[in-house]
Amino acid sequence: TVVAVHHDLQTVADYFDDVALVNLRVFGVGPVAETMTPERLRQTYGGRLGALETIAKSATGAAS
Repeated sequence: TVVAVHHDLQTVADYFDDVALVNLRVFGVGPVAETMTPERLRQTYGGRLGALETIAKSATGAAS
């Protein structure tokens, strides 16, 4: 098992199969496509990122 800290949300799916969304507490753990949803990203980051929808679509492979 390897644990890595990676802050570039747009490239998570390029490097990892699984992800943990953590911001003072754990908001989600599991496969990137199932975990990096718009809702979980909003919960994790308090909806403060304007690019959350784009990041989630990229991570889950959803169409733009």
